[in-house]
Amino acid sequence: MKRAVLLTLLTAALLLAGSARGKLYNLKTGEVVQVLFKSHFGGNPTFEIRLNTGELITGEMIRGGGPDVIVGSSHTQATGSAVATGPGGTVVANGQGQAQTNSSWVHNPLLRKGNMIGTGPNGLLLRCNYSAQAGLIRGHGSGPCEDNRGGEYTVTF
Repeated sequence: MKRAVLLTLLTAALLLAGSARGKLYNLKTGEVVQVLFKSHFGGNPTFEIRLNTGELITGEMIRGGGPDVIVGSSHTQATGSAVATGPGGTVVANGQGQAQTNSSWVHNPLLRKGNMIGTGPNGLLLRCNYSAQAGLIRGHGSGPCEDNRGGEYTVTF
């Protein structure tokens, strides 16, 4: 009986805590490094990135923001005329044009936004914004990142 209870508790612990891997793509150099994400009981997930320079970036992920619900449209219309005069006479041209764009995002309760922030021992600060499916460690997501040295990245998981 005790063994069954212990096995059940251990299984529950493994389901609540876990780890996953992702990638960080350097958009300026093309380098790709692995990202290790770790989930914790009741706390924010953490991450570790070992850059190709050997520097270890550690930080946390903050889940926040709700799903995007955006509905909008834009309409542009332009009219105009041009007059050209030369030795052969005068030419008048009239024109009209229009463009319309409709955009809408469907309410997706499984899409969540969040931020990642991490630091390294040599003063590097990495900040990312991401969109992910619910269940961060089990879900998939991506987003843009930048560091305080001018680096630009994309993180995927």
